[in-house]
Amino acid sequence: MAILITALSGVPTAKDGEGLIWPQMTIEIVPSLLGLGLGAMALMLSFSSGRFLEAIKQKGKDRSYLRKVMASFYHFALVLVAALVVAYIGKAQQHWLLSYIGVFLSTYGVLLTLGIVSRIWHTARIFNKVLEYDLPEEGAGNGRR
Repeated sequence: MAILITALSGVPTAKDGEGLIWPQMTIEIVPSLLGLGLGAMALMLSFSSGRFLEAIKQKGKDRSYLRKVMASFYHFALVLVAALVVAYIGKAQQHWLLSYIGVFLSTYGVLLTLGIVSRIWHTARIFNKVLEYDLPEEGAGNGRR
């Protein structure tokens, strides 16, 4: 999808009075997305204790939910940092190939935001289920087991 958007958008070659527009767009948008990802990861790790942590660790499996989520956040951050680096270089060195790579990375990073939001939503659902499991039933003194 990011390749298609990059190829059809015209953004890699679009200019304003100061030069190519994509580097500045990337520099303005990407740090906020990076903050979203890092903030969400920190928030998730801060809630990762007790029964919730056990649920997402899945007994230490290599492909546990916790590892998948951390890999998603890492991939998201890596793509966004790469987009920023290419944008900074692109402001100084205007080359068509660099422009296409930069716009692709920026677009891909924006699209990855959907995946990160989906992970956050799914994690919240797991957290909610763990809380439901730990809450005592009405009229009972113990949690559900």
